[in-house]
Amino acid sequence: MSNDLRTLVEQEISNKVQEAECVIQTSAGENLTDILTSIRAIAGVTIVNLVGSSKKLTEYKEIAYLRIKFVPLGVSTDSFIKSLVNHIRALKGVYSFHIKNVENLKSKVARRKRQKEATKNISVTTNTGV
Repeated sequence: MSNDLRTLVEQEISNKVQEAECVIQTSAGENLTDILTSIRAIAGVTIVNLVGSSKKLTEYKEIAYLRIKFVPLGVSTDSFIKSLVNHIRALKGVYSFHIKNVENLKSKVARRKRQKEATKNISVTTNTGV
C-alpha cells in the first residue's frame, strides 16, 4: 500500500474512532479482568480502560466505570452501540451495562485542547495584571 493511501485510510479511521463512558455491574464472583478481556474481543472495540477501581455494591455485586474506544466500521454509530450493549449484557457475570456518553475521539481531543488553551490564556492574563 502506498504511503498516500495508507495515510488516507489512517485519517478516515481516526475520524470514526468513538469513546464511550460506561457503567457496568458485575457478579463479584466473576473476574472483572476476564469480563474486560471479553469486551476487548468484540469486533470494532479497540481499547477498554477501567476508570479507577471497581467498587463492591453488595456481597455479590460490584460496579465499575469504563472507557471504551471503538470504530463502528460498516455500520452506523447507533447500530454499533446497540450491538455493543447487547454483546456486553450477554457476557457471563454481567448484571447490567449502560453507556453514559459517546463522543468522537477527535472532537474530544480538540475540545480538551481548546479548554487547555483557554485556561492557559486566563492564567497569563491574571499573572500579567491585565
